[in-house]
Amino acid sequence: MFRKIKGVAACLLFFALFFPIHTIQAKAADPDIKISFETGFDGYIARYKAMPMTVHIENKGEAFSGTLIFQFKSDYEFGGSQILKVELPKESKKTYSLSLPGYSDENYSYNGTAMTKTIYLYEGDLKNGKEVAYSGPKVLTPKFFDESKALIGVLSEKYDRLTELRILPSLQATLIELKKEELPKQSMGYEMFDYLIVDEFAIAALNEAQQKALESWVQSGGVLISGASPNGAQSYGFLYNLLPMKMDKEIKMDSSFLTEKKKDRPSFEQLPGFIGEVEKGAEIIAKSGESPAVVKKQYGNGMIIQTAFSLGDEPLASWEGYGPWFEAMINKVELNAFSTTREFMGGARWDMNEPNSYFDDTTLSVTQFLLLLIVYIVIIVPILFLVLKKMDKREHAWWVIPSIACITTVLTFAVGAKDRLAKPQLNQLGIYQVEDNQIVGIQSNVLLSNKGGDYNLSFPKNELVAMPMTQEGGGDSLKRAPMLEEKATDTVLTFPNVEYWSTRSFIGKVHKENTGQFKTDLTVENKTLTGTIQNETPYDFKELMIMSGNEKINLGTLKKGERVKVNEKVKTDFLFKPYGTTSSSWNNGTTRKKIDLEKMRREQLLYLTESYFLKGLTKSDPVIGGITDDEIVDVTLPKNPKENIDNLIFQTFNAKTIFAGEVTLTKEMFKSSVNVLRGSVGEEEGFGTYWFDKGEYEYISSIPQLMKDKTFKTEEMTIKFNKQNVKYELYNFSTGRYEPIADEEREITFKGRKDIFDHISKEGDIHIKVIKDNDDEPSIKGPQINVKGVVEK
Repeated sequence: MFRKIKGVAACLLFFALFFPIHTIQAKAADPDIKISFETGFDGYIARYKAMPMTVHIENKGEAFSGTLIFQFKSDYEFGGSQILKVELPKESKKTYSLSLPGYSDENYSYNGTAMTKTIYLYEGDLKNGKEVAYSGPKVLTPKFFDESKALIGVLSEKYDRLTELRILPSLQATLIELKKEELPKQSMGYEMFDYLIVDEFAIAALNEAQQKALESWVQSGGVLISGASPNGAQSYGFLYNLLPMKMDKEIKMDSSFLTEKKKDRPSFEQLPGFIGEVEKGAEIIAKSGESPAVVKKQYGNGMIIQTAFSLGDEPLASWEGYGPWFEAMINKVELNAFSTTREFMGGARWDMNEPNSYFDDTTLSVTQFLLLLIVYIVIIVPILFLVLKKMDKREHAWWVIPSIACITTVLTFAVGAKDRLAKPQLNQLGIYQVEDNQIVGIQSNVLLSNKGGDYNLSFPKNELVAMPMTQEGGGDSLKRAPMLEEKATDTVLTFPNVEYWSTRSFIGKVHKENTGQFKTDLTVENKTLTGTIQNETPYDFKELMIMSGNEKINLGTLKKGERVKVNEKVKTDFLFKPYGTTSSSWNNGTTRKKIDLEKMRREQLLYLTESYFLKGLTKSDPVIGGITDDEIVDVTLPKNPKENIDNLIFQTFNAKTIFAGEVTLTKEMFKSSVNVLRGSVGEEEGFGTYWFDKGEYEYISSIPQLMKDKTFKTEEMTIKFNKQNVKYELYNFSTGRYEPIADEEREITFKGRKDIFDHISKEGDIHIKVIKDNDDEPSIKGPQINVKGVVEK
């Protein structure tokens, strides 16, 4: 018997070694569905920002209906799952385009181990279906662009000629050649770009979704730079009507407009150009003789810059001064406060979400508890004893007293928990800028559950891009992670398996069209602001204010459609850009005192607006701000939650100034920027203070609009240099060279119009070279410029 068993075993071993049983098994187990992915642009994305992607699916088997799930993390605290519904007929291929709201390389679980699987395929859905095997990557592995470089997307048939723009004076740039087939169909797919160049490219060949995504990106704060083309109307397609200038006339342009510095002038004297009618409201920022060379216009909350020449034509493309000129041009763009997401991805997001996590405290205070205890011990027990004694029922005390204690406990609990028991609660806190009848901004929504289970929030997908916050300990679990799913018109955000009395939250980037704005007719005269403000938005404001410099003028309430008359004293003869004066009262729960939620939320909104967004304005205009308890983006929850809403909307405005007499233009009214000649510079820390490494820099300060007015007579200009260990040189535009400033001469005063304007370019810029020969004192305060003059009637 034993020999027979050995013989059978030997036969089985023989067949296992020499016949491809493993091949037959592998073939039987080979999945019917194959999936591949194309992420970002040429496989690259920007860390922490939205990631466009294309999904290719091949089905070799029977018809399949299911769900493809992508887990993502924008950083350690925020992330979730993106759901893609797939319908695959029998033996078919399909391509899907989508964007994840944020992506990073922080694909680690909370125990510190790398996640080996972040892509799942389910037949049916996650809740009721079953996971299906597929062939293809189980984790997305995009490459990341260098975060220290500006990202410039390029749509051009002459991409190779634009590569000189990779090295700009202040920072290096990464140029990305964009191809028609990889352009996203959602505007957030363009989020990674600082600028987008379109030059001699057939925009008209893009499909409708791609065109709409591009337009929406500009409207929500993007910067589009367009070059000229001999067949502009045909080439630009729908985009042609958005450009600030037509291009129906061919001309030869004098190249001297490219720089006022004689030594930097290009060797070529002319450029071919295409010009036409300039749209009303657009601004010509450079001229070649009497012809517009560069034009810009606000479009929604974004900006379109148009050149009258092709950006990729020779000899311009190989001119050594091309990079400095290009950067000087884009520095003239007055960016929206929300045109980049750097602040959004940083502290602003946390500073908004945490205070928004507070809910009304309806629990009994210590004093109330003591009073209740005194009543119970001193009053109820003796009275109960006397009553029972009189009734000769003292033996019932054993159940009456515990019953009263139980009833008291239940009532106490009900008082403290009545709001949380009845329905879930939803807090909303947001900051938005309105421009050209459109709103952009960020908002925080925090949910407080009243019982356990799934919570589904929905909102218009074209108005809000949500980034959910993960739950520590549960954010890595597929069935615990927040899930985003796009429907026909809405996005549904599901928080699964929410615990009893627990919070869930998300931060959203908002872009909403056709919202109206504040219509102003205001005048400043004799330090008095008068006129009217018309509320053309659909929101009622419980508090309206004007912010200028360090002033806040409260104007009371203003409902939609109403007009308020203004008659207020101001500190100055001119209104200008505000700077922060509000401190944060949010104490992060470090005190036991009861928090005044309404006051805390109001002050936090003002503090965040001033700290993160007003300082980001490149315009020097004053601001109207209003706080409303109306929803900006309608976030709905089927369970009819109790809502606590506070949103701040702000808008820049111009006030007519009636003034005659002497006036001083202070440093706060001069807009500054820095070009790097050698070295590197950090971000501006506020009011002309920069973080400089060892090197050479060109500090550029733009004069206020008032100095360009014919009624303003400039009499004196003083430039005060700081006493730090750096050297300075001031550019003289009449001689075409820099003039060294003596070390002991830290304050220079120019008198007389000629001396003053010898040091100011035609565009209104003052150029100062900063030379830092050491590594000491990296934080450098830029030169302070003051101008005295007279406004004539």
